[in-house]
Amino acid sequence: MGRLPQVGSDQGTWGAVLNDYLLVAHKPDGTLKNVFNVKDYGAKGDGTTDDTLAIRAAITALTAAGGGTLYFPDGTFKVSTTGATDRAPWITLGIFYIPSNTTVTGSSGAVILFTGVPGTDGAGDRSKHPNLFNCDNAHDVLFENLNFKGENGTDGTGFTYLVNNQSSCIYIVRGGGRDIMTRNCKFVNMYGFSVHSPAGDVRVHVINCVTRYCANGINVNGDLSIQAGNIIEYSEGFESAGEGIMIINNILRNPYGVGIAAGGNNNPGATKPGNIVMGNTVDGATTVGITATSAFNESIVANNVIRKAGNFGLMVQPGASGQTAYGCVLSGNLIVSAGIAGKVGTGILIGDGAKTLLTGNRSVDGGISGYQQMYGLSMSGADCVAYGNVFEGTNWDIDVTPYALNFLLGDDNKYRRAKMSIRGSATLAKPPVSTGTTPPTLPDIVYNKGEIMWNSAPTPGGAVGWICVTTGTPGTWKTFGTIAA
Repeated sequence: MGRLPQVGSDQGTWGAVLNDYLLVAHKPDGTLKNVFNVKDYGAKGDGTTDDTLAIRAAITALTAAGGGTLYFPDGTFKVSTTGATDRAPWITLGIFYIPSNTTVTGSSGAVILFTGVPGTDGAGDRSKHPNLFNCDNAHDVLFENLNFKGENGTDGTGFTYLVNNQSSCIYIVRGGGRDIMTRNCKFVNMYGFSVHSPAGDVRVHVINCVTRYCANGINVNGDLSIQAGNIIEYSEGFESAGEGIMIINNILRNPYGVGIAAGGNNNPGATKPGNIVMGNTVDGATTVGITATSAFNESIVANNVIRKAGNFGLMVQPGASGQTAYGCVLSGNLIVSAGIAGKVGTGILIGDGAKTLLTGNRSVDGGISGYQQMYGLSMSGADCVAYGNVFEGTNWDIDVTPYALNFLLGDDNKYRRAKMSIRGSATLAKPPVSTGTTPPTLPDIVYNKGEIMWNSAPTPGGAVGWICVTTGTPGTWKTFGTIAA
C-alpha cells in the first residue's frame, strides 16, 4: 500500500497500513532496503510534466547499487519515449531497463501514464513499438501495486484497438529471464501487451492483475509459469506456451479474439507437456473461448466455464507447423452457446488432438439471442475417448468427421436431440437400454433382436416397455405389456 495511516480513517487497520508502509523501505529485520523514490530524482508526478528522464535516473542509481526498490509515491507520472534505446533483436525499443534483484512498486495513488505511442500499428518498424519496463536477461524481479494507463482516454473512452501493435508495459526478453512476477497491477488503455515474455523464460508469474481496454492481453511463454486470479476485459486474452504452465481462476470478459491460447495462438515450438488450464471463466470471446495447440501435450483443461464464444468454445488443434496435440484431458468444462448465429458454431472441436480424453463436459446450446451452437462436439482427432459428457447442437449433437480415427464414444454420454453424424472411424459403445421414455433412436448404433428397454414413465394403460424385434441401427422396436388401467 505504501502510505502512512490517515487520521479519521483506516480504523482498525492502522497496524496493517503502517506495516505495508514500512516494508517499502525496510527489510523484515528492520534494516533499510535500497529504496529509490522517483521523486527524489526529479519526478513531479503532476500528470503533465514528462517524468521519463527522472525515472531513468532513479533506475540508473538502482542499477549501480546492484538492485533495490524503485518506488512511485502518489501522483501521475507521465512517461514518453524520450531517450528510449534499441537493443535489437531482443528489444524493439526500450524506455526503461530493470536489472535483476529489483522490486518496482507504488502507492495506491500512483499512476504511470504511458504517452507518446504512435497512432498506427507501425508493422515492421521497431520505432513504432516502444516497450515500457524491460527485463533484459534479468532475474528475481517483482512488479507490484502499479497502475498503468494509456493517454487515449480513460477506461476505454476514445480508445481504438491497435491489434498489430507490439508495445508492452512489462517485457521480459532474451530467453534468460527467470523468477519475474507481476502482481496486483492494473493496465488500462495500453497500446500493446500488459505483460509479454516472448520465449524461453522460467517462472514468469502474473497474479491478481487487471487488464482493461488494451490492444493485447498477457503473453507469457515460459516454463513453470503461473497466471492466476487475473481479470481481462475488452482486450486480447492469454497466450501462453511452455512446460508446466498453469492458467488458473482467471476471469475474461469480452476478450478480443481467443480468450486463452494455451500452447500459443500461432506457436510452432517444440513439445511442452504437463500444463493446466483450470477454473477460468471466459465470457464473450470474439472467436474461441479456450484453445490448446501442439505445444500443449499431456495437459489438463478442466472446470472452465465458456459462454458466448464467436466460433468455438473449447478447441484442440494442430500448431503452426502441423504438430499434433496429444494426450490431453478435457474434464468438467461447461460450454454454453458457442457460435454467433450464421457461423458454424461448435461447443468442443477436436481438430487434431490425438489421444484426447473428454469426460464430464457439458456442451450445450443455451438459446442466447444472436448465438447458435450447431454442433455439441466435432471430432477429427485420432484415438480419442469420450465418456460421461453432455453434447447438444442445433444441427448435430456430435459430428465425427472423416478425419477421425478410432474414436470411442462411451455409453454414458447424454444427447439433447440424439442426432449424430458419423463419417470417420468411430466405435460407439451402446447406450444403456434398461430404462427410457421412448425406444432408442440414435443412428449408427447396432441393437440386437431381443434387447429390452423398460418404460421409465409408466401410466395406466401404457406400455411396460419396448423390445427390439429386428436387429439394426437402431433396429425395429415394439411395445410389450400393458399396464392395467
